[in-house]
Amino acid sequence: MGGRAAADFWRLGLLLLALLAAIVAPLLGPSGGVAAQPAIVQAQIGIAEGTVIQQLPLGTNRRVLEQRLPLLFRAAEEYGVRIDAASVGRGFWSEDDALASENDLDLVASGVRENVLALAATLGRAWEQRSVYVWFFRSDGPMLTVTVPLPGGADAIGRPAFEALVAELPDGCHVRYVGAESALFVANTGEEADEQFRARVLRAERKLRDSGAATTAILARRAEMVALAEATYAEAIAGAVRGKAGVP
Repeated sequence: MGGRAAADFWRLGLLLLALLAAIVAPLLGPSGGVAAQPAIVQAQIGIAEGTVIQQLPLGTNRRVLEQRLPLLFRAAEEYGVRIDAASVGRGFWSEDDALASENDLDLVASGVRENVLALAATLGRAWEQRSVYVWFFRSDGPMLTVTVPLPGGADAIGRPAFEALVAELPDGCHVRYVGAESALFVANTGEEADEQFRARVLRAERKLRDSGAATTAILARRAEMVALAEATYAEAIAGAVRGKAGVP
């Protein structure tokens, strides 16, 4: 083969390889043969279990909950969701201008978004809850949430302090009872401006301090809130991602 013919041959071969790569690359995915994995997100799940946790002490830890609420951890494993934190907390709200409260779960989980929702829906349906709220923390989230750390613990905060608290936060708040990691969590679930919401939270935080509770720097995070209800539990469960990155 002459020099010019050989050069034309190699140019043709390179052109064919380039065309082949252009056809095959989209089929292989962006990682040279590894399909893109669904993003892992973290969420706080607002849920109460109907009977067991109402009888457990505030702050009951994960080890005890694994025995008393086995469905929580079994379902999380089935959906490939990691339980980052789990303990017995308490929700407070105003009902007919009076303080109302019940034990709930302080539950933080990480996983594929659809599977976190499937977990929340599975628990809500099994525990006969009318609704479950899931806050996915993200910088561009439409909802403002605020966490007020209570390093002195929440156990010493009495009823009068919580009555003053829900006067500022009538739609409700959640309190974590985990010693020095205790905290108040509240979300702007209404339609008021974030500035007004922040002002109410600051007044509530001041009332906590006036009652003798220790607080530290407030953490504000944006989130996307998904409200699940009895009518949407089945849809959320059916939407779980199957495969290596989702359900095992």
